[in-house]
Amino acid sequence: LNKFGDFDNSINFFKKSINLNHDYHLAYVNLGALQKYLGLYNDAIDTYLSSLNYKVNYEDIYVNLSEIYIMLKKFDLANDYAKKAIKINSSNYLALNNLATCKIYYGKQSEAIDLLENAKIINHSFFGTHFNLGMAYKNLGDYKNAISAFEDSIKLNSEFYESHFTLSEIQLSKNNFSKGWVNYEHRWDRNNPPVKINFSKPQWEPKLGYKKILLWEEQGIGDQILFSSIINDLIKKFEKIYLLTDKRLVDIYKYNFPQIVVLSKSD
Repeated sequence: LNKFGDFDNSINFFKKSINLNHDYHLAYVNLGALQKYLGLYNDAIDTYLSSLNYKVNYEDIYVNLSEIYIMLKKFDLANDYAKKAIKINSSNYLALNNLATCKIYYGKQSEAIDLLENAKIINHSFFGTHFNLGMAYKNLGDYKNAISAFEDSIKLNSEFYESHFTLSEIQLSKNNFSKGWVNYEHRWDRNNPPVKINFSKPQWEPKLGYKKILLWEEQGIGDQILFSSIINDLIKKFEKIYLLTDKRLVDIYKYNFPQIVVLSKSD
């Protein structure tokens, strides 16, 4: 039922399974995983915590709890449950990753790297370890090692788009625009992408020519103002430009760029 997308019935049957056998570990794990997937984080936490009253595999439960608390940015709880899992099994690379994520949040990058290097020895093929290493090195300003770690993460899982996006930030800061802009396009594929507007017109590319183009705001007001420096370059190339922007900036843009048509989203 879960694989068919019938989530309500799937949840009900997992719960029935638990009622029939409170010691059945996989029922808790699968129910909690589905609730997490559906964004029902508090329900997932309740499921995992209730399992601790019975004869279940505490190691897995602790790892899953720490992961959810990381998603909720409750790093103190995430840290505690990751440590509990490691106390049971010091070779649990997922628990080591969760603990390292907490260390990164606390600003303890070197401690995180030590944990992650250990996790990498245990399981070199887990992409998350390499991504977290990249984050720790990036925070230290060690961009060479950060780039290497993000590239390793992408090789292991090209569909984990956080690696592409974070790598793009470093590449763009290093003026490596040819690779940086390609990876930056994966911002749309992330878990929390910018709000994208679906237009009936195609996205511009050079073969479409330079008659008309619509520029639209993707980020916040600060970024819109920052990238306004590019508008003059486009005015030199295109016959007509439409600018879709935040309504608070419409009058400012109309005054500074009288050659273009300025619209707010509500227009």
